[in-house]
Amino acid sequence: MDEIDVESLFNYAMKGQWRETLEAYNKNPGALEAKITKAEDTVLHLAVYLGQTKFVRKVLDGINEEVCLNVLHMQNSKGNTTLHLAAEVGNVDMCHNMAKRDSKLISARNNEGETPLFLAAVHGEREAFFCLHHLKENHDDDEEEDDSLVRKNNGNTILHCTISSEHFG
Repeated sequence: MDEIDVESLFNYAMKGQWRETLEAYNKNPGALEAKITKAEDTVLHLAVYLGQTKFVRKVLDGINEEVCLNVLHMQNSKGNTTLHLAAEVGNVDMCHNMAKRDSKLISARNNEGETPLFLAAVHGEREAFFCLHHLKENHDDDEEEDDSLVRKNNGNTILHCTISSEHFG
């Protein structure tokens, strides 16, 4: 994609012009993988952050599985996937929609070593946390020790962080 297309995608997203964003994607399927902000966010990162549940669902339902998984695993400059953002803002519908497509996303770590499950807890997003926890338990085939509850970079657990954030629930 050239700069003009990236700028257009950014402008459409920032103005809430999701229909135009979808049209731009239909003309150029690579648009979903374009990094459109300095923080290396994609259109879907912005849509998740802005709470555009219907748009995200329509895009994910409208692409083939391989492309869908590639897009869902894309990280921004902080290492956050779209599931990290959905968990952080507590959007249970988006969390469920993304995690059911690939439960490995629940354990994906950002640059701080945080998983979407971890971020949901730290930000007090109880319903998102339980949604992801439930999906993780139902799809975990590994017998390996699960360290997704520990922030890898400094060892803080969800319990440490939720207490310090005063999210006692």
